[in-house]
Amino acid sequence: IWNVSHFWYVIPEMHYLSTRPRDLGETREALKASTRLDLTIKYQNHYKDWDLSIRMRNLLDEDLREPSIGNDSITGGAALADDIPMEGFRVIAEFRYFPGK
Repeated sequence: IWNVSHFWYVIPEMHYLSTRPRDLGETREALKASTRLDLTIKYQNHYKDWDLSIRMRNLLDEDLREPSIGNDSITGGAALADDIPMEGFRVIAEFRYFPGK
């Protein structure tokens, strides 16, 4: 957490996903390692009855995927060919009000 001023904060996050092997019997290659960068900018003044934050997930809009489960010979179900896509770039804004503060 980086305190930019008395009430402003910048919170960078890095999420590393290592190489993920496939289930036994899978013929596809393991998923390669990937990194997701997130950034939160927050205004928090303890003397006021509100705060604000903006969170940006997958800041670089990386193509992130989770392995799909399934193999005809083992589970009887087919795996998704391109695995399961994770969310792309996304912005979340939050305004909180504290009545009676």
